[in-house]
Amino acid sequence: MRVGRARNVEEQLLIDFYDAMGGSSWTSQCSDYRRSEGCWLSDDPYCEWLGVGCDVNGSVVSLVLPNNMLLGNLPEFIANFTSLVTLDLAYNSFTGTISPTWGALTHLRSLDLSNTLVSNFSGLAELPNLRNLSLAILLYPDVLDNVLANLKHLEALDLSFPGLGKHIPEAIQNLTSLRQLRLVGSRINDLAGLRNMVNLEYLDMSRFDPHVRILQHPETLSRLTKLQYLALSRTPVTSQILNSILPLRNLRNLHLAHTNLSALPDNFFPSFPALTLLDLRKANVHGEIPANIIASPMLSELLLQDNNLRGSIPEGICQLQNLTILNLTNNGLVGSIPPCLGNITSLTILALGINSLVGELPDSLGDLQNLSILDLRLNHLQGNISVSLGQLKNLTELNLAGNILTGQLPFEVGGLFQESLVVLDASNNFLAGELELITMGNPNSHLVPPLLSLLSLLSLLFSLFSLLSVFSLCFLSVLSSLSFLSSLSLSLSSLSLISYPYHIGPIKQLHNRRVI
Repeated sequence: MRVGRARNVEEQLLIDFYDAMGGSSWTSQCSDYRRSEGCWLSDDPYCEWLGVGCDVNGSVVSLVLPNNMLLGNLPEFIANFTSLVTLDLAYNSFTGTISPTWGALTHLRSLDLSNTLVSNFSGLAELPNLRNLSLAILLYPDVLDNVLANLKHLEALDLSFPGLGKHIPEAIQNLTSLRQLRLVGSRINDLAGLRNMVNLEYLDMSRFDPHVRILQHPETLSRLTKLQYLALSRTPVTSQILNSILPLRNLRNLHLAHTNLSALPDNFFPSFPALTLLDLRKANVHGEIPANIIASPMLSELLLQDNNLRGSIPEGICQLQNLTILNLTNNGLVGSIPPCLGNITSLTILALGINSLVGELPDSLGDLQNLSILDLRLNHLQGNISVSLGQLKNLTELNLAGNILTGQLPFEVGGLFQESLVVLDASNNFLAGELELITMGNPNSHLVPPLLSLLSLLSLLFSLFSLLSVFSLCFLSVLSSLSFLSSLSLSLSSLSLISYPYHIGPIKQLHNRRVI
């Protein structure tokens, strides 16, 4: 801890702030705890203290300490940080007011006091140069009407979760310079108040109650032609609302999860040539995946899980060369896995589980070198597990459970434990063969225990073979070295249990042993 006087006025203000906000109880006090660097009240330059940023003259220009257990009363002298540009004290439990003395903060551009207990915001009216204001989870929304009118240059406003009525307050309607507006969880269902906000690029009006009233005046959305981000999740989306969204050709992110879309219109994807993320999770989408999906060639995340999609996976998806996430889990898709999916080498997550897909695993899946998760569970896939999957060196999770796969688990796939693989589930198939290939793909069994002990596995699924005919008993001897193993399943296998207690007994953390 620092001994002696502060080096200048700015440092003294920081010391006073630390004392006023219960600094000794903060969750974090150092920028780097491992090296004990950047700690408050230390001899380190105060500009390196946690959350403090300075300009070349040593004046504090940013104070960023969100979710850090700041307590007490917000001190009036914070207005003495006259060079402050950014102040973020969100998600803390202090009280206080924003008084007119804050007018001295003429350089303040960004203010975030979300989820605090501040109860008076009259001083906001003295900050006409403010650009970004976040007051999410505000307990006193009614006090804002008289101050927002002065913030003519505001570009970003977050008033998520407050008790706003069904209409957008007039004070917000007049903020025509707004580019970002977040009203997540509000009760607003009349969009007419957006008609003058033609500069909006980001609008999030997602809700948490899907049984709220249908949005009124949805045609207002079609005026917001600069929108790049739109979220209406958990909102009843009627055909009229969807038709009002289709003209927004600049959209890059569209979130309509947990809605009731039913079928997508034929011109859905052609309407969004710049779309990079589409979130339609649990949107009750029926029908087939449109073949013209390639009309949104920039898509990088396609989230269509938990819907009622039917038909096959269109090969047009294979032309989406920017895709990193493709999730079609829990639909009614049929047909085989298109081999051309192996051409989307940017994929990191491929989730096709809980469908009715048939056929064999394409060898081309082994070309997805960036893949971290491959989920093909609960389909009707058959044949052997492709050796090419052993090429997926970045794979952390492989789920092939609940199919009709036969043959052995390839030696190369077992070797992925030596790379990044953490979870492997091939239960409820018709596999047979030796499990020694799971021992990290290493034929030298004496090397297996130390290698396996390096894995900090919370759960290792060895319910791999539903009809196992041959099992290398020497593998059981390595289980005692799995010091991190907490769950072991040998369900639906034909393993000999003679050595079971002897070999897994030493695993002290094992609290769930199950053999069926």
